[in-house]
Amino acid sequence: MLSLITLLSTIYFDRYTGELAGMRNVILEPQYIVGMVNEFDLNLLPKLHTSIDLYGIYGSAKTGTGDTTSQLQEIRGKITSLYAIHNQDDVFWVNTGIYSIFAHPLHHYLPYRDPDPNIEYAEDENERLSSELLIGWDFNFATRYDKISSSLHNIIFLGGQKMAPNLLAYVPSLGFDWGNEIFFWGTEKHPRLSLEMNMKFWFAKKADVNFFNSHDGIGGTKREFYIDYGINYWLSKQTELSIKSYGYNNLNRGIGVSTPIDFKDGAVIDLRYTF
Repeated sequence: MLSLITLLSTIYFDRYTGELAGMRNVILEPQYIVGMVNEFDLNLLPKLHTSIDLYGIYGSAKTGTGDTTSQLQEIRGKITSLYAIHNQDDVFWVNTGIYSIFAHPLHHYLPYRDPDPNIEYAEDENERLSSELLIGWDFNFATRYDKISSSLHNIIFLGGQKMAPNLLAYVPSLGFDWGNEIFFWGTEKHPRLSLEMNMKFWFAKKADVNFFNSHDGIGGTKREFYIDYGINYWLSKQTELSIKSYGYNNLNRGIGVSTPIDFKDGAVIDLRYTF
């Protein structure tokens, strides 16, 4: 059985400062995140690559009844299963397949902020989210060569809701996830020191509005923009240390159609071990 599968596993430990939007409309203040990534390659289907990332968030939360003490707050994860429909010399790939993210709270807090009927779009969707499950179809373009690694995910969401940084849930229609890594020391196959940057952009269709419209532009409403960047250093072939900064900002989700309200940002020290 094991000979049919190639498995690569990575465990990671993050020390966080900052905030994240949590389920049940609360604000999370992570202290630690512990997780594990498992990547599977079936030897009978070498073009299919599956990745499962599962992690827990430990820290405090701002709720409707005040701040909580430090405890395990949520379980989150991401699953992708992509099939390589094109491979050019193991340098450039075109992949397509399933993309899914999920989050589940471990406590039943009262919302830190209830949906406000005066906020634009509040009546279009269910603004309170008790758990998160998004399923989509991903068209991925990736390249890895010597000093540069880049991957662009173009996701068409088939169902599910997402919690925005300002604690207003919405139904996304499109997502773009672009990650780049430049290796200053070492190479992509033998890394030592690199600069990494990731950007995410989310669109959603407003209820009863054409997908293309002059008011909101392509995608109905431009909901979120994420960015994180940092330095990665390999202590050994299997051990990686990173220092990163992140910023999550909502778009067109404030009291006006073009004024954002609330964002979440912070810094992370990340330690990973691959075996």
